[in-house]
Amino acid sequence: MTSHESPNRSGASISDGQTPSRTSSGIAREASCGLQPKETLDNGAIEPTEVIIPVQDIPPRDLRTWQWILLSGSVLFATILLALDNTVVADLQPQIVEAFGEISKFPWINVNYSLGAVASGLIWGKLYGIFETKKLFLSAVLLFEVGSAVCGAARNMDTLIIGRVICGIGGNGLYIGAMNIISAFTSEKERPLYFSFFGITWGGGTVVGPIVGGLFAQSSAGWRWSFYLNIIAGAVLIPIYVFLLPLRWPAPDCTASTWMLITRIDCVGSILFAGSFVSLIMAISFGGARYAWGSGQIIGLFCCFAALVSLLGVQQGKTILTTKHNRILPVQTFRDGEGMFILIIQTACPIGLLFIGLNYIPIYLQFVRSESALSAAIKLLPMIFSAVVFMLLTGSLVERIGYYAYWYLTGSLLAVAGTALMYTINEASSYARLYGYSVLYSAGLSLYIQASYPLAQAQVHPTQAPDAVTIIGCTQLGSIAIFLAVANSIFLNRAADGIQHTLPDIPRNIVQAAISGVDAQIFRDLPGDKKAQVLDEVMGAIQNVWTLAIAVAALSFIVASFMKREKKPAPRIMT
Repeated sequence: MTSHESPNRSGASISDGQTPSRTSSGIAREASCGLQPKETLDNGAIEPTEVIIPVQDIPPRDLRTWQWILLSGSVLFATILLALDNTVVADLQPQIVEAFGEISKFPWINVNYSLGAVASGLIWGKLYGIFETKKLFLSAVLLFEVGSAVCGAARNMDTLIIGRVICGIGGNGLYIGAMNIISAFTSEKERPLYFSFFGITWGGGTVVGPIVGGLFAQSSAGWRWSFYLNIIAGAVLIPIYVFLLPLRWPAPDCTASTWMLITRIDCVGSILFAGSFVSLIMAISFGGARYAWGSGQIIGLFCCFAALVSLLGVQQGKTILTTKHNRILPVQTFRDGEGMFILIIQTACPIGLLFIGLNYIPIYLQFVRSESALSAAIKLLPMIFSAVVFMLLTGSLVERIGYYAYWYLTGSLLAVAGTALMYTINEASSYARLYGYSVLYSAGLSLYIQASYPLAQAQVHPTQAPDAVTIIGCTQLGSIAIFLAVANSIFLNRAADGIQHTLPDIPRNIVQAAISGVDAQIFRDLPGDKKAQVLDEVMGAIQNVWTLAIAVAALSFIVASFMKREKKPAPRIMT
């Protein structure tokens, strides 16, 4: 490929001979912006034509095989760091509380990473649709590294909380950027397999997180190195991104000035969206745990959420201080993508179910079976191995078979069966049952957990592909935050109520701290009969969480029943 050629989305090349009336430098500039040269009419206007083309195998990238393997592997490895950072604090809670005190602020450590990530999700999506991808991706990586440095160097709980927020914001920018990079430089047939890799790396990082945290907590290095580890990894990855990641401008008029591009950001909508999501997650996370459900704080948070959502709807609908094209909510993408709402549901359900299992199977093993955190994480490996195998299977076969609805139907049906069986697990259950049920459960989810990415992009106009990626990416991260917030609320409130009935002399906040893993020694020192009653209450709370999981899996199956029994639509391009 010459310097005047550049691949388009379909894998075809753009060369000087296609548009003789225009300069080769202009063509190269258009190609770097993600455009194809178009025919010029007599009046000078450009006439774009939308066509449906068959899927091609030619990858739209100008990299050698070893360069692409190194680059794509580095991009995927970054998602491991994000997932690891999301769960690494699970085994660091006693050490952090011992170092800083202020146990009342500890829930913010778990919540703020998700808040920063999801609240910034749509903003990152819009930025990746406007600015050059490489520079924006590197900015997100650096922001994530800064957040990690702040967490590692924190001298009080407030600084650590701020660092977690920065990590969440930078991490989501990295994740959305990684999705856009893989989308831009893979062919339609390659893409499902690459997106299955995202699920594998994310699940692997989620499981490895508590292991890494536990190892550092027990080592002489100390818990701070759980965060410094990200800086070391960044020092290795950043040079690869700098030298191998090609420049890519997604905006059609990328020659516009930086200020003109900045003015396209819907600042008002971004603030309203972020505020509404933060209010909702705070209300769910702190309701019944830190504040009573009927308290002024929780009621005020729900009212704030309702008010901000209403204002956001008016601002987006009336395009106040924004335009239809620039508004933060990609309304046009929903209109063009016939099944986008269905894909959002079918993205939210499996990712939420997966993280319920990744969080509550270890809780069962640690509280009910007295396993260590490290041992509990290791016993998740059969579930993770099952997820890896079926994600790879889906990624390699879904494009060949094409009839995507059957993957959703089969996967959600297996998820219903798996979650129902997980509900039956109790103190006397064998490990063989636990392994078998969790494998069935994760296999079902993995059949369709990443399938919505390529399908969403195929349903919309190519210029809306970044918005489609952002919608699905934000749905995944938002669903993790919402489902875990709801599950944690169910678990903490149900367990705390039952344990307080058994141990009325122990204050509720002490009970909740022990359930959260901050200081579980109080349960270990109980006499045998009281300890058995406490375990029964914890087991009942875990079963309540699996009841939620059954309902979510059933919803996914019902929605899958209404999906069209047709092949994945061919991609649309502009010629």
